[in-house]
Amino acid sequence: MLFFSVQESLDLRHSVIEENEELKSRLLALQEEISLRDSRIQGLEKDISSLESQASAFEAKVSV
Repeated sequence: MLFFSVQESLDLRHSVIEENEELKSRLLALQEEISLRDSRIQGLEKDISSLESQASAFEAKVSV
């Protein structure tokens, strides 16, 4: 069995808490990055739709 002194247990607890906070921070940053990229994707999808509409209108105009 593993036995830790009180100080070792406290040090380990402190280390785990610090790592947990760091991971939470990284997770938040990644979630923000995902949100930004999702917004960019939506903008690009709108641009594509607009360009497709313009291309269709141009094709209709040229074929007349």
